[in-house]
Amino acid sequence: MLFPTVLQAGEDRSEASQQKAKELRAFLLQADIIKFAHFLVDIINVLSILSHVNQNRNSSIADIFATLESTLEMLRMYQSRPGPKECRVDSATQFHGNNLRGKGNISAVRNLVLTHLIKRLLGCFQDASQDVKRASMTASFKLWPGKISQEFGEKEISILIAHYEPVLEAANVKIDEVNTEWSMLKLETYARFKNVRKLTWDFVNSVYLHKYPNILTLVDLVLSLSGSSAEAERGFSQMKNTNSQCM
Repeated sequence: MLFPTVLQAGEDRSEASQQKAKELRAFLLQADIIKFAHFLVDIINVLSILSHVNQNRNSSIADIFATLESTLEMLRMYQSRPGPKECRVDSATQFHGNNLRGKGNISAVRNLVLTHLIKRLLGCFQDASQDVKRASMTASFKLWPGKISQEFGEKEISILIAHYEPVLEAANVKIDEVNTEWSMLKLETYARFKNVRKLTWDFVNSVYLHKYPNILTLVDLVLSLSGSSAEAERGFSQMKNTNSQCM
């Protein structure tokens, strides 16, 4: 592992190198440094899931918003208690056979880091309405309840209609019929399919577009919204590579 290698650094080297290695070793063997390093691993594990979803070309904006909500909830949880990695060294007095120095209380630092991180994550979508973001989650079958709920999505669909009304009108959507179509589509979907969370909107469109065109147009609008700039960035990167090869 890297840590034991770092602790052994400086051996069989000059006196100056050995002194620097000794100082580094003393620094690394502080209990608060060990705990902070494990705290960072906990944070990276949470953020890596958000990053993976964000960069997945199949992720909808609803998937990303849902994962962002879960990420923020986990980070808020870590403000009040250590994560799984940090818990492993919470009361440790040794690490890789080396004695640790100090009490290792990082509560204040943990809270400070997480406060700033949460603030930055909230700022990623600050130009979007929180209500609209949550309402968009109805467009992800993976987030539908396992069993039918009469109230599920009713408030959310109304929020989406109000937010995108000009766009829907331009697409000749009959706005007054969207809510009714949502309720009927939902009832038919739960009655016909055992596991709605495995459905795709492509399939649902092929089956129900002729019956419920207005609600499905709204869903298509939500799904067409890019959840991230990852695909655009890949495109520009590919264009740059192509231009370089042609020159």
